[in-house]
Amino acid sequence: MALIPYTVVPAVDNNGSVVVGSFIYSWAPGASTDTFSPVKMPAFADKTLQAVQAGGTPTWGVSGSNDPAAATFAPLHDVAGAAISAIATAGIKQILENPSTIRPDVPTGAGTIAYFLMVNTMARRG
Repeated sequence: MALIPYTVVPAVDNNGSVVVGSFIYSWAPGASTDTFSPVKMPAFADKTLQAVQAGGTPTWGVSGSNDPAAATFAPLHDVAGAAISAIATAGIKQILENPSTIRPDVPTGAGTIAYFLMVNTMARRG
């Protein structure tokens, strides 16, 4: 069982300019026995998720926590109130809650394949 770290890059627009306040977090590769490293992002209320991978058809879940130690996690929900436990590959979901920490839940039985869960956070412009 490995702890899979995340990488973060700023989002860019069609002109290649950095979009202020928007970031993409990615985790990969991993296996069904691994745990994805949690990322703290309480300042961004609008979060969307997209699952992308090179092969297979796993579905993704996502968990959140307000525990300062990030030791306990609970399932997060989409805007319709349904638990986000089955994001299909290439599917996009918006997270209803705004927890201080989130992490993807690795697909059960996915094997070891290259896949990513991207979280795009966008700060509101006033």
